[in-house]
Amino acid sequence: MMATSSPAFAESNATAKSLSGHFALVYQYKWEGDGKTSLAFLCDPRGDIYQVQVLKSNGVANAPFVLSKLSISVVGSGLLQAFNDKISSEQRAQLETIIADADPKALLQVVLQIRQALED
Repeated sequence: MMATSSPAFAESNATAKSLSGHFALVYQYKWEGDGKTSLAFLCDPRGDIYQVQVLKSNGVANAPFVLSKLSISVVGSGLLQAFNDKISSEQRAQLETIIADADPKALLQVVLQIRQALED
């Protein structure tokens, strides 16, 4: 289900559509109680994700990417080991920077990009 009436969705979709062939996949996540989060995954014409946008969330303690910063170093080192011989030195440096900055949104984006590249 897409939140097509949301101003944030309209902006994400307009951003994607302004680039020829680009599009946005919007997912709505629900958790216990009345918790809801909407994320837009902006894709190029091949369907490769290049950006993740938080469109809407009613969470405070569970707001997207907030508490996840605590576990970035642990998860990040595991990702570096898993991708060790499959990524370029540039991708490795990018991952190391993201892990050092504890940036969960950037980590999600780059891991999706690497996994999509490895599947080609």
